[in-house]
Amino acid sequence: MKRPDNVALEDLDRIVRLVEDLRRFYPVAVEAADGVPVSSGGIEGPGRRTGTHSDPTATAALDGRRQHRRSGVRRSRKAIAAALRQVQEALYHAVAAADG
Repeated sequence: MKRPDNVALEDLDRIVRLVEDLRRFYPVAVEAADGVPVSSGGIEGPGRRTGTHSDPTATAALDGRRQHRRSGVRRSRKAIAAALRQVQEALYHAVAAADG
């Protein structure tokens, strides 16, 4: 095999290792994005009372940490879909070349 072919095989090995890491970290990222705790108060104690009712669902939805993590998960989903298309294309070309 030529040097570019050896590099391609090394790249395939790297892809396999990265996919294993992605399988391990993606569920953790999703859980972290959904599981941002809603605090009932800071160090000073509970927040001051106003005339509005507490809405923990809205508080969690509007939390910047949760939004940041969810956007990271969305970007990850898009990158996974793009990677799948690229791997499928690479496989197609390899099979077409093997058939001659």
